[in-house]
Amino acid sequence: MTVTVNPLPTPSITGDNVICNGESTTLIAAGGSTYVWSNGATTATITVNPSATTTYSVTTTDANGCQGSTSMTVTVNPLPTPSITGDNIICNGESTTLTAAGGSTYV
Repeated sequence: MTVTVNPLPTPSITGDNVICNGESTTLIAAGGSTYVWSNGATTATITVNPSATTTYSVTTTDANGCQGSTSMTVTVNPLPTPSITGDNIICNGESTTLTAAGGSTYV
């Protein structure tokens, strides 16, 4: 009798793994025919919006019934805390300088 040994699937996860608090990201699993995520989803693609850094794992099963797992950590960065300083009371005809802080670019 010949015993056939099938290789395990090699799952992968792609998607944006660094987001800002309040944003969502789409994670896409590949490398199998069925998928079970750590959050209970059973689709190849999930959209998540964690409020803190979270690790998501997926177990894939191939056509032979063999399983493989992998994971991805989604890092959630806090939102900046902007502030404005300067004279907020002026007389008609005067000017003031307002200075923004708390970020790296300003609009």
